[in-house]
Amino acid sequence: MRMWRRHDDCSWSEPMNKQAIVVADRESHQRMVACFEALGSPFRFYDDPVRASRHIEECPAPSLFVVDLDLPSGMALALCEDIRRAPRLRHVPLVLMVAQRAAPEEAIALSLDAGVLVKPFTAGMFATMVHRLEGRARAARRWRGRPRVLIADDDADLLDALAGVAVDGGFEPICAGDGLTALELYRKCSELPSLALIDWMMPGLDGVTLAQRLREEAARDVSVFLMSGYDEALRAPPDQMKVTLLRKPFALERVARIIREIDAVTG
Repeated sequence: MRMWRRHDDCSWSEPMNKQAIVVADRESHQRMVACFEALGSPFRFYDDPVRASRHIEECPAPSLFVVDLDLPSGMALALCEDIRRAPRLRHVPLVLMVAQRAAPEEAIALSLDAGVLVKPFTAGMFATMVHRLEGRARAARRWRGRPRVLIADDDADLLDALAGVAVDGGFEPICAGDGLTALELYRKCSELPSLALIDWMMPGLDGVTLAQRLREEAARDVSVFLMSGYDEALRAPPDQMKVTLLRKPFALERVARIIREIDAVTG
């Protein structure tokens, strides 16, 4: 049996191992104990985002972040944004705990490159999510410095599938669940994407407007593909924008072929 040591600040640790950091209310503490025992990994628990932030600043990067977005005062979201702004923490897996899974929570998760778990969840669900995020983080580290592709779609499943195709093709995916987030991420890129896969219909900023913004702000040519399942959009392609239309549904192999062609030109 795994032996855990409880500290006065309600944390759990194990000598010589890299810890995860959990920021949640105390009602979630026992659930986290069960989850991390099943995962076979130590963690440190905080019910105060401010205290967690001080620890993060002073200590080495953890193996995982788990943050409850339902903590009062909005400090949990601010903590997550600070984590992603820190270069050394940018690719650390991040799990968000939420009371319900709706469009706002999905958009936040996509902007933070995080996974979402709806409370209550099982230890098995938690372990599956962590392993998936760890695989994504390994891929991000592996392909750092490779060409980038901006992917914007409010369909989380399609977004995840396209990101996988991009990684398989040697590209680093930059993912967003709406147009405004995509534009913000694009503007923050130190190395601009050479390819953009954009859904035509998205909340906040539609794909056509996003493509226009990219054309206006791009320091170099970006190959833009607009994805749509609407016949009206496909009958009136915006030729002046120099974009290519992808009719939904499409085979992922078609996207893989596009990525290979772009890589051959830019590589």
